[in-house]
Amino acid sequence: MTKYEEIVNLALRRGLFYPASEIYASAPAGFYDYGPYGAAIKRKIVDVWRQELVQKEEMLEIDGAITMPKAVFKSSGHLASLVDPITECGGCHAIYRADQLLKEKTGKEYKEAMSEAELSAGLRKYKISCLKCKGKLSDVRKHSLMVKTPVGVGSKAVDCYLRPETCQSLFLDFARMTKTMRVKLPKGLAQVGRSFRNEISPRQTLLRQVEFLQMEAELFFDPEKINEVEKFKEVKDY
Repeated sequence: MTKYEEIVNLALRRGLFYPASEIYASAPAGFYDYGPYGAAIKRKIVDVWRQELVQKEEMLEIDGAITMPKAVFKSSGHLASLVDPITECGGCHAIYRADQLLKEKTGKEYKEAMSEAELSAGLRKYKISCLKCKGKLSDVRKHSLMVKTPVGVGSKAVDCYLRPETCQSLFLDFARMTKTMRVKLPKGLAQVGRSFRNEISPRQTLLRQVEFLQMEAELFFDPEKINEVEKFKEVKDY
């Protein structure tokens, strides 16, 4: 047993975290509940983030909506770019990320930004089959990581999505902050909350989840006065 597996087993035994809805066999992977100790540790991490970043840097913390209309993510580019290239076995229906599978089997670098046709050609060229049953793999297609949820009833329902990261509200609400909070540049906005990504194969327990807690901050400034931003020189080369 690896050290990682020992830590996970200990966390499960002590109830720090455990699979959500675990009494049901149909419960999907990638969702976890936190027990009393796990919840306390998570709160402590958020408290440190809030104290060391939000408060010390005098940022404004908001609490934005989790569900947002399609227009938000179309404008941000998430609908088009937050995708993974996948291929599916025709036999056992196992699903793989095509670029990672090609890299694993060939040792060569395949970028996820490559077209479906290029990745499909790579699978055929190297005669890569399903790792589980040796079945034939399908042509590569794009899989959206966005979690879609309709809001409303019947013909009035609106296509919405659960946010894939917490930054959307920071950008959407900034104009309002300049009015209600009399914000002057440079100024940081921060948010902590749940985000969602429809991962192909959630794994490594808390490291790759569908639903997860995210802490994020955005600094707004005048690009023509970037040198006036305090501590900019400390991070400009990162």
